[in-house]
Amino acid sequence: MVPLTVSLSLSLIEDDTAPDPVLSVRTTQHQTQSSEWYGTTDCLSLSVSHRGRHSTRPSPLSDNLFRPRDRAITGKEMQLRTRQNYKNLPEVRRKQEEEKRREDYLTNRLRADLFKKKLLDEILQRGSH
Repeated sequence: MVPLTVSLSLSLIEDDTAPDPVLSVRTTQHQTQSSEWYGTTDCLSLSVSHRGRHSTRPSPLSDNLFRPRDRAITGKEMQLRTRQNYKNLPEVRRKQEEEKRREDYLTNRLRADLFKKKLLDEILQRGSH
């Protein structure tokens, strides 16, 4: 194993971070093609269709070769997703667990009071006979 010198390690880092002109040209071409495919010229408007609805089209940079048809997400579906995401938040889960513990505590207290009352009644009945 060859020890790395400072100059050698710096040269390796510079080689990794140097911009690749071929890659930047390809990226620019790909962005142009994808914007033509989507029918837009602005990269920010790729996720929203012309009617203002949200779209499920994949990113043009993804490796997915199968392009699903453009399907608008309905308002109900968006609400359902939002509700599911909200329920999965750690704060909401913690609050639900705390509420469940509180309910369990109350039911256990009621059971203990009922048991105590039955036991007291049995003791009093035995004492009177």
